[in-house]
Amino acid sequence: NHFFASFLGISAFSLAMRRALWVVIVALLVLGARTALHKAPRRPLGLVYLPSTVPYPPVKLDVFMDPLCPDCAAEWPTLKAVAERYGGNTFELRVHMFPLPFHRNSFVACHAVLAVRRCDISGTTGATFAFLEALLAQQASLWNKPSANMTAKEVSQKLVMMASKATGIPAKALAQAMEGSDTEARVAWGYGTSRGVRGTPWFFLNDMLYTPKASPSTVEDWVETVDGLLQNRW
Repeated sequence: NHFFASFLGISAFSLAMRRALWVVIVALLVLGARTALHKAPRRPLGLVYLPSTVPYPPVKLDVFMDPLCPDCAAEWPTLKAVAERYGGNTFELRVHMFPLPFHRNSFVACHAVLAVRRCDISGTTGATFAFLEALLAQQASLWNKPSANMTAKEVSQKLVMMASKATGIPAKALAQAMEGSDTEARVAWGYGTSRGVRGTPWFFLNDMLYTPKASPSTVEDWVETVDGLLQNRW
């Protein structure tokens, strides 16, 4: 009886220790997310699809995307069509990188997208979205199973070549940007966590959490929603 009592005591202690360890891990993750946002970013976060000549377009859609997420690949053509239908002065489409932890190469893919923006001397996001579209179209080659035998360096090199082909930016410049700091990608992830993002695609319409009627969404549903906002402005 003494043995079993001692055993149960040890088991209870081990369970308590495991619970305490999980609390510490969660606290560190939260602290890490807050630390990532400790300093204000150098510029507003996100990639704006179409330029605007007005300071505040009446409708703004923020979408958090993982470039290796199949749902994001399915959603992108619709979002692009809606943005082009209304134009940047009426509808601002702002895309945020949000790497999902269960996609092994997601973080480096997000880093690559943001590296293209840093390399684009035009000051626009045209090249960035050209690469993002190419990456969404070819994402299957970087999913977990197809890339299981690739090293981190090989994944990075593949992304560089893919980006160079899609944008015309020299591979050497892209490789240097990829080898540089990944702080921008970390801040992008931290920003998403601070807004409660838990998956992709994740939408905020005029800064409020929004769930489309269907997945993937349709142009018709977005038009109905956006037209309603335009007709019933405060």
